[in-house]
Amino acid sequence: MKNATKMNEIQAIQKVLEEYLSNRSATKAAVEIYESLHPDVDITKSEEKGKKSVEKLVSENKITGEFETITIPCSKDPIYEEVMSYYPTNQNERIFKTYLYDAINVLVEEFEVFVCDPSLKNGKLQFVPGRPPAVGHSYNELKDLAKRNGLCLGKTTEYFLFLGWFIHSLVNEGRSMQWAWNAVCTDSRELGHYRNSEGAIGNFELTGSRMVAEKCDLGNTRKILYGDAPGSIVVVGGSYYDHSIITPLTKGGVLGADWDSAWHMDKCVGWFVRRKAG
Repeated sequence: MKNATKMNEIQAIQKVLEEYLSNRSATKAAVEIYESLHPDVDITKSEEKGKKSVEKLVSENKITGEFETITIPCSKDPIYEEVMSYYPTNQNERIFKTYLYDAINVLVEEFEVFVCDPSLKNGKLQFVPGRPPAVGHSYNELKDLAKRNGLCLGKTTEYFLFLGWFIHSLVNEGRSMQWAWNAVCTDSRELGHYRNSEGAIGNFELTGSRMVAEKCDLGNTRKILYGDAPGSIVVVGGSYYDHSIITPLTKGGVLGADWDSAWHMDKCVGWFVRRKAG
């Protein structure tokens, strides 16, 4: 009975926290908050009382209502020099090194990427685990979604800078520089969900899957980047349907000038970023 009461109280806390956090974060924070409460406190007696208690603890613990993001350092950061010191061993790696060099030299400012791929709830973008990815939208719809949610579709320079950061993070986790470059540029099966990845399911995985170096949802869906003119819309990476050697994370393609930006793309999501204001 005591355990049942505890679970009821944790679930009550979690219910309130979901106004502020993703489901996964709310579950974890609810347990931590329960353990920090005085044993005599029973927030299930009153949702209002519970809300006030949780809001106080949220404030004290600096828990925010933002979706989980990763800050990608500006292109002047020395981490990219370390990544660029690697000597490419194949054509894919040489091409990516050129793209990364270009991204570094156009001076990309710091920006944020989301840990999870986008999903939709009541027409609003969500970046939380456990939901179907928001595939099947046209480029025009994705631009509108970005605008309505105060975000941007990422540019190619930002995407390749993100991959530079990702290689650096893989090395920090104990991988060799050679392994990281090969996995990102040549065969990405261990980094995401491809048809030849371990445990592939032959369909979209829910968001929040296969976290590697802080990032989920690599592979699984192709990512649509910003295009500022007809014939400049870029699609990068691969989906669950693709083979990891054919469409590693660095693989990109420009949609032709005859591509209608109102056409829906069934295995793609928008690659949304958040930039500094101003």
